[in-house]
Amino acid sequence: MAASGGGGRAIRVLNIAEKPSVAKTVSGIFSRNQGLRMREGRSRYNKIFEFNYTIQGQPCQMMFTSVTGHLMEMEFEGRYQKWHSCDPVDLFEAPIQKHVPEGIGFVEVCWLIDELEFICV
Repeated sequence: MAASGGGGRAIRVLNIAEKPSVAKTVSGIFSRNQGLRMREGRSRYNKIFEFNYTIQGQPCQMMFTSVTGHLMEMEFEGRYQKWHSCDPVDLFEAPIQKHVPEGIGFVEVCWLIDELEFICV
């Protein structure tokens, strides 16, 4: 979640979901479907949902959007990566590696922050 504000401007809160359906559902829940506005984002699949909200007594403009693709990936390590390299039961205890992939998910987040003029804090 990124927020910007200060200097007399209203606080804006950016929420980024990993799936478009989650952005839509969560924004509907938070807004109680009252005053919920939707507009196109960079991609036709990643809409931007906006509504007014109050956080700890402070009015703000809440924005929900999403990215397409995974922001985090997990893979089995070494010998567990090939289909016939181990007994499938071993996979329950196999070590995994988590990493942020280089690709569209990260790039979309950067575009959104830049496009919507957010300052990450």
